[in-house]
Amino acid sequence: MSVNLHLGFDRYGGDPVLCYERHRLEWQDDALFGALKAEAVPLDDGAQWYLDDGLEHAKEDNYGEPLKWLTAHALVRHLSSVPLRGWDAATLAFLKAIPPSTRVVLWWS
Repeated sequence: MSVNLHLGFDRYGGDPVLCYERHRLEWQDDALFGALKAEAVPLDDGAQWYLDDGLEHAKEDNYGEPLKWLTAHALVRHLSSVPLRGWDAATLAFLKAIPPSTRVVLWWS
């Protein structure tokens, strides 16, 4: 079974986080994912994002774990250590372009 990591970007800094943009990483690396989980900060109020049928709110990922976040800067540091291609490389470029202090929600599915 593979684990997917979706990233949700906190553009406005509110609580709960409202993720207008989301990206899914194709890269599968248990060591990298473990390092991200260990460093991530719990997101007490959860996150929201728009789906076709309206606004969805969650406080846990698909595995029942509390949603967590890292700064864009921390994600760039971690993701720069792996050979990303295609959409994942574009996600890394996006992370480098946004403010380094931007909260990025980690959603495991």
